[in-house]
Amino acid sequence: MTARTAILIVSLAVNLFLVGFLVSGMVARPPAFGFGIGAMREAAAVLPETAQAGLSEAFEAEREEIRRRFAAVVDARLAVRDAFLDDQYDPERVVEAMSRMRQEVGAVQQILQDTMAEAAVDLTPRQRRQFLRELGRHLRGEGRGQGAGGGAQR
Repeated sequence: MTARTAILIVSLAVNLFLVGFLVSGMVARPPAFGFGIGAMREAAAVLPETAQAGLSEAFEAEREEIRRRFAAVVDARLAVRDAFLDDQYDPERVVEAMSRMRQEVGAVQQILQDTMAEAAVDLTPRQRRQFLRELGRHLRGEGRGQGAGGGAQR
């Protein structure tokens, strides 16, 4: 096995793990704001109802785009798997598929982060701190439910 092949295999494994981690946390949890980001829903629960409603409205407005982006991540992940398992293994095809997967994951992250940043305009500094503190706890698996990757509650 060459060093390049080993690097490709390790890179593929890491990417598949990260996307699996991301997607499993989204589909294993009840929908929040119209999509499966349970940690965000649970973190928003520390906010007053009016602030929760504002976050909900912001994500509701982006629901279809978010769903479309999540579907693109799944498609890209399957393309990586198919390229990797093809009988005629083509390292360039695998690298291209992994690059597309990284782009799709980045697109999901960007829309979620941009929407959260826009929704936070109406929050007080104290509410923003509360929300971020609680979101961090949930993403680390320390919340009432599981973290983003479906990890066990601590």
